[in-house]
Amino acid sequence: MKSDSGKYLARCNNCWNKAAYPDAAFVHVSTPTGNPYALWTPERLANGKWALKSDSGKYLSRCNGCVTGGTTPDYAFVANSNANAPYDQWTVNSV
Repeated sequence: MKSDSGKYLARCNNCWNKAAYPDAAFVHVSTPTGNPYALWTPERLANGKWALKSDSGKYLSRCNGCVTGGTTPDYAFVANSNANAPYDQWTVNSV
């Protein structure tokens, strides 16, 4: 997933000290080539939403209140090994 800055969304292990989970998601990789942590496997769910599986086998998840002193309530982490919860599911819109 490439951002408007030209960089890619990637899993980052232990890059955020005061976070509830060790793997956060940041836009920080210049190319997905040779960087498996910047590759996501989309999985279509029965309810029409999507789960985004990382190279670690865990899913991109929204986490509320998981950053101590965070400026917003919700952040993204790679935290769960299944995509059953609503916070592990995403609606994808084409632009």
